[in-house]
Amino acid sequence: NFTYNNSSGQVLIGSGTRVLGTLTLANAAGSSNLIDASKIVIGDSASGNGGGLSTITLGGGTNTLDADTITLGHGKAAGSILPTAGASLTIGGSSGTNAAITVGSASSGSATTTNSQLNLTGVNATVHASTVIVGQLAGATASQGSGSITFDNGTFNATALEITNDASGADAAGIKGAFTVGAASTSTGTLNVAGPFYIGDVATGSNAAVKTDLASFTLVGGTVNASSDIASFNGKSA
Repeated sequence: NFTYNNSSGQVLIGSGTRVLGTLTLANAAGSSNLIDASKIVIGDSASGNGGGLSTITLGGGTNTLDADTITLGHGKAAGSILPTAGASLTIGGSSGTNAAITVGSASSGSATTTNSQLNLTGVNATVHASTVIVGQLAGATASQGSGSITFDNGTFNATALEITNDASGADAAGIKGAFTVGAASTSTGTLNVAGPFYIGDVATGSNAAVKTDLASFTLVGGTVNASSDIASFNGKSA
């Protein structure tokens, strides 16, 4: 088993210039893994160069990730949570509420072209999230960063979902985000979005340069419940 239980602490995997980190959670039969922290960050080079793809690989038993913010890939680095067959996963906030999740935030210089992902394929997942951002341009000036979420079993709750969030940066290549529900037509996962559901969100404060932002939402199998309109938002007049 693996336990980190410090609700005011931080779990940083692959944090720093040219740093790559991997964490493989306990995988023996009946294993139980818990991370309870204020922040979980996987892959963050800040303003320095990235070191490759940093990862957390789930154990084959039960896994609990509780943090107020979960970031996979930031700066020029990529980060992913990877599945293990038969695993179960619960994600929530460290205080028992919701986790803010960002996957693939290109925030500095030339973005990494390595995709950051929350890959829950084959995992029995229960996710309690506030705002979920998949693919974010947040200051990069070149290359196309990307983020993706794949989910096919269990329940994924979000108060807001933004697939491709162009917040800032004059990167002509833009940003790419993708969310896929289901691995087959027989998949049973349920996605619930209680508030805004954007497939492409260009913020009002985004740089006005012409960019190639790409956003996709794919329903292969399962159920999607959206409490508001599914829309694209362009805060720029051009």
